[in-house]
Amino acid sequence: MKTPRLRIPHPDLCKRAFALVPLLELAPELFGADGRALGASLTGELLDQGIETASTEACRV
Repeated sequence: MKTPRLRIPHPDLCKRAFALVPLLELAPELFGADGRALGASLTGELLDQGIETASTEACRV
């Protein structure tokens, strides 16, 4: 989807660990617009962004 105000997927999705890590937890088989597996984007600088997965215990209500 692309409109003047919105583009999905976001063109910089692969540069944002806070969006990419949870997305890959839900659907690890996804591919980017360039045909590469999104998981291949999780290298170097992206892994250094300090993203942590919440424990299952922390998510219980």
